[in-house]
Amino acid sequence: MEGDVSQRIGRGKHTTREVRLLRLHDGGYVADTPGFSILDIDTMDLPELAAAYPDFAAYAGQCRFTGCLHQAEPDCAVKRAVEEGAVCRARYEHYIVLLEELRQARRDMYR
Repeated sequence: MEGDVSQRIGRGKHTTREVRLLRLHDGGYVADTPGFSILDIDTMDLPELAAAYPDFAAYAGQCRFTGCLHQAEPDCAVKRAVEEGAVCRARYEHYIVLLEELRQARRDMYR
């Protein structure tokens, strides 16, 4: 059960009492969980992030390079699948945002 939006901060009041999986129309799910408001992926390895996208799996093994992160590498089958419409562009773009956040977290960790 969800509550109202807080007038003070303009966000939900986090009153979810049960875990719900919401299916996305482009594939995948969003989990609505009690007490969970921020995704903390700072300890995840870069290759683990791509593995968290099951829609990449059918293409990842076809990339030219083992360990391809599907961003700037040549002959990347995942990028090709995005261009051909086989992988949702919005999900791929979200993956790239998270990949950059992980890289930034690594840089910040060693300052």
